[in-house]
Amino acid sequence: MKKIYKRKFLRNDKRHLLLYGYSEHTEVASKELEVTPAPSPHMRWNPSREEWVTYSATRKVRTAFPPKEYCPLCPGTELNFQTEIPFKDFEVAIFPNRWASFNKNSEKVSIEGLEVKSSDGECEVVVYSPNHLDTVAQMPSDRIELLFSSWSDRYRTLLAREDIQYVMPFENRGEECGVTLHHPHGQIYAFPFIPPVIQKEIDIFDKENFILKIMKNLETKYFVYQDDHVVAAVPPFARYAYEIWIIPKRQIAGPWQFTDQEYNSFAKAFKNVVKGYDSFLGRRCPYI
Repeated sequence: MKKIYKRKFLRNDKRHLLLYGYSEHTEVASKELEVTPAPSPHMRWNPSREEWVTYSATRKVRTAFPPKEYCPLCPGTELNFQTEIPFKDFEVAIFPNRWASFNKNSEKVSIEGLEVKSSDGECEVVVYSPNHLDTVAQMPSDRIELLFSSWSDRYRTLLAREDIQYVMPFENRGEECGVTLHHPHGQIYAFPFIPPVIQKEIDIFDKENFILKIMKNLETKYFVYQDDHVVAAVPPFARYAYEIWIIPKRQIAGPWQFTDQEYNSFAKAFKNVVKGYDSFLGRRCPYI
């Protein structure tokens, strides 16, 4: 894989905008967005499901469906308004969500009759490209590899924090799933707890690695795409219509342990699966 550069740009709110790329980013910043008050989300315990639910009042004022001529995720230098990225160009950008559901804060919340606590953790926005109309299905493989490398870097950094127990990169695609900005982007949610569904999977894996048990069937019967390093397959016990898993054939802890060949294979599989979804559905597939 090509060498990847990472720039940590200190914003005017004293938080970092991270710029990842195959070329070193040295551009001088233009005017930034005004500082917005930091969110103070909180969690409430749901006794019926025995899980925490996060609440963030500031999300009601987040940017939603702005006029077509205004996009807060485009490069901002040559526009007549400020954006989240005050540069003329970039490759992949990651920055804190201004209306986060998780955000380390010291605000004490008390609600009579409820068990509550602050919603520590982190929520980040991941902008895949400076081009407003790009999608994962259209990006070259090396750009998707760069995106995976950026995710891996955030995995390692966020999981090292004491207040974070689980990290989940994802993308909602399409207005049906609540997307309010059309520029190609996803998010990273860093939870202060392990979600119950994930904890259940961990407990089951501790007893038996069921992926190894079904891997042969995935490679011979249920696959939709595969090469020497990865397989994309429909799990025989899928919970959702059109559910597909992309799995490395080598047993590893996570994408941060990929070899260059595995990054390349995963990027190709990822692109083919998303492109296939979009073609079949006639629209952007809902979730990644």
